[in-house]
Amino acid sequence: MSRHRLSVRGTHLLLPAVAAGLLLVAAPTAQAAGAPANDNFAQAKVLSASSGSVTASNVGATTEKGEAQVMGLIAPAASVWFSWTPTVSGRVVFRTEGSSFDTVLAAVIGPSASSFAVVNADDDATFAGTPTHQSRIAFDAKAGTTYHLVVDGYTSAATGTIDLSWTTNDSFAAATALSSPVSGSSVVATGNNDGATVEPNEPVIDSPGGASVWFTWTAPFTGTAEFDDAWSGFGAMIGAYTGTNLATLTPVQVSDGSVVFHALAGQAYRIVVDGSPNGDLPNAGAFGLRYQEFEPLVAVTGSSIAEGNSGTRALPFTIKLSAANPAPVSVTYTTASSTAKAGSDYVGKTGTVTFAPGQTTQTVNVMVTGDTVKEADETLLLKLTGIPTSNALFSNFQATGTIKNDD
Repeated sequence: MSRHRLSVRGTHLLLPAVAAGLLLVAAPTAQAAGAPANDNFAQAKVLSASSGSVTASNVGATTEKGEAQVMGLIAPAASVWFSWTPTVSGRVVFRTEGSSFDTVLAAVIGPSASSFAVVNADDDATFAGTPTHQSRIAFDAKAGTTYHLVVDGYTSAATGTIDLSWTTNDSFAAATALSSPVSGSSVVATGNNDGATVEPNEPVIDSPGGASVWFTWTAPFTGTAEFDDAWSGFGAMIGAYTGTNLATLTPVQVSDGSVVFHALAGQAYRIVVDGSPNGDLPNAGAFGLRYQEFEPLVAVTGSSIAEGNSGTRALPFTIKLSAANPAPVSVTYTTASSTAKAGSDYVGKTGTVTFAPGQTTQTVNVMVTGDTVKEADETLLLKLTGIPTSNALFSNFQATGTIKNDD
């Protein structure tokens, strides 16, 4: 059977069946027995998310009395309906990629299945570089306007499971807001850049790219933020920026697969996901964007040293960060007596160590005083007392040093 590929592009286009404007036909029919809940226009399944996906079925679906032909030469056969009302104006992409049968898809505006204007419609679309019998439509949606989506089979025998997904964060101004995980935990946000485009003044991570979607995230505290490609069927490129419009964005970090950067509390960051043009992989599809922010963990460990008979010797304490931090981390410390006494057994000490960006280890030496007195081994403490210049957490805030008697 030959195919009549249909691809209508643009907004508020009228196909031949509705060329005279809105069709005014009979009122909607009652729901057919055994049909899906959204078989009829009036019972359309509401899509509440700005972007997302749903699974449905057109098995047992019928043609509503007076239902208009929205697919050009393709007459309604087993249609089901969805409704979507955006809260923000901008470009939206709907797709039936992953559905189990040969789909057709349309978006319409109007009061019923027999009285509407077609916004856009499609039969066969190419996904990940491969022609398919699934569908994709895109149009500029207006905030507050209700759009009805109809999914049907190319023939009356074409029924099965419907995977309907939609994306609105193609535009920088319609970036999807990301929640903030607690320190050290990660969240995976799902997305899809299939059908996405590049806006004027949009930064290019890696040419040609051309399928970017945007997110916005505000750091809840100062720490190290990481965004990476948790899963995707393409080579994801990720960029982090600051700024409120495309023309004045300041890059924080861009990379292939992940970005790690020092995030400041209260700062809003713009995160973009695009497809890599390298290799044989496609540059668009569904993906999981994993993100987390963590405060570096600070720990101190002690050691032991022989006392000696005279003079002084260094008793080292090691202070470590759990991971390198992009910005300096400063830690204050002080010694405290246990069985060893400051002034006679060791020289008391208070100070600050600073980890430069990328540095994870610092050493504090406490000077031990040697003598010839026979005595038991003695101990002293080094306590971490504060992190004055950056956020971090103590995983171990004090350590014991041992002075071994060698008399």
